[in-house]
Amino acid sequence: MNAWFRRGERASHQPQAYAPGGDGDGYGDDYSDDPGEAPTHPDAWLLDVQTSPPMSAPMSAPHRPTAPITRRSAPQWPQRGASSHAPLLELRDVTINYGQIAAVRTLSLVVGQGELVALLGANGAGKTTTLRTISGLQRPRAGQILYDGQRIDRLSAEQIAQKGIAHLPEGRGMFPRLTVDENFRMAAYGAHIPAGEYSARLDDALQLFPVLGERMSQLAGTLSGGQQQMLAVARALVTRPRLLMIDELSFGLAPVVVKQLFALLPNILAGGTSILLVEQFVGQALAVATRAYVLEKGELTFAGSAKDLAEREGFVESSYLGSGAQRPDYQRTRTEETEMLRVRVAPALVRRLRAVGNGRSLHEMANEALARYLAADQAAHAPTAAQANDTHGNLGNPQRDDQRGGAL
Repeated sequence: MNAWFRRGERASHQPQAYAPGGDGDGYGDDYSDDPGEAPTHPDAWLLDVQTSPPMSAPMSAPHRPTAPITRRSAPQWPQRGASSHAPLLELRDVTINYGQIAAVRTLSLVVGQGELVALLGANGAGKTTTLRTISGLQRPRAGQILYDGQRIDRLSAEQIAQKGIAHLPEGRGMFPRLTVDENFRMAAYGAHIPAGEYSARLDDALQLFPVLGERMSQLAGTLSGGQQQMLAVARALVTRPRLLMIDELSFGLAPVVVKQLFALLPNILAGGTSILLVEQFVGQALAVATRAYVLEKGELTFAGSAKDLAEREGFVESSYLGSGAQRPDYQRTRTEETEMLRVRVAPALVRRLRAVGNGRSLHEMANEALARYLAADQAAHAPTAAQANDTHGNLGNPQRDDQRGGAL
């Protein structure tokens, strides 16, 4: 089988033309990763993408079981969630794994040309993983990713970027020790922009962010958080991408700055750039998006109009707290006195506590242990029954006290 790779070879490997005897996917093997076909071996696609340590001899393909293994079909969404624009990016039944754990399962998603689509969900839902997979930083375990009608899920990140996909990751996507001007030039260099086109592209980007034009000689790391985010977006726009993927545009910014940045997104769309937006400010994202997708624990739970989603009652609770969650009716309470203690505990003791804790957290067990210690200490210093009776007798019999006093 030609699909086994030594460590580090996967990124540089390019599929060849169809090999006789294969399944037509360019790898010369008989394993298929197309969503419409069931794999004939449970680890077929895993073998295709898994990196292996250097081997002294080539490995042979594993024996195939006779019974085919079925796959869950892609979810079918109502037509109201379909894009009215010609599709630019399309994910078909994409599954993404970290090791043997599926972070995203059978995701189908479409971004039309000139459209802004919001991808929403709680932390850990798989949003960032989806963007990384589209841009080629991760490989899908199954499914297809099409860009402008062509599969890109087997291309390198550099090849995908050259096709016109810009990925703005979470955080500040810039070089803090370079000036603003040098950051723009680095973007142009990486995108292989001809020298004759650079000035015009830079002017177009600075029209959206004129404040950057006043700070071209300033180190990027000394800009404010909002200006750094503007620089990150402007650097991506210098490459004139057809698709701009933004992961948390509002990351670490004040709400006022967030509103300013979101107000510029329609201008980017007007320039012919489609946007796939991952955002924690749900209200802001739905206000500018035409359609939205919601991920929950790696699975798609909503696909449709952003307006419909914004009007759906209880959306935030059901998407961020779990399906079927209701808004809790409660009053916040706080204990009268609490104090945070930081103590050093031996690792062996921590492991033993977790082993006997029956699912309880360490702080619960620590509080129980402290309460038992105080109770034992109080019991040790409490008077005995004889002492208590003697004390009670002295207090309750003045005549006895007088007799003792007379004796003395």
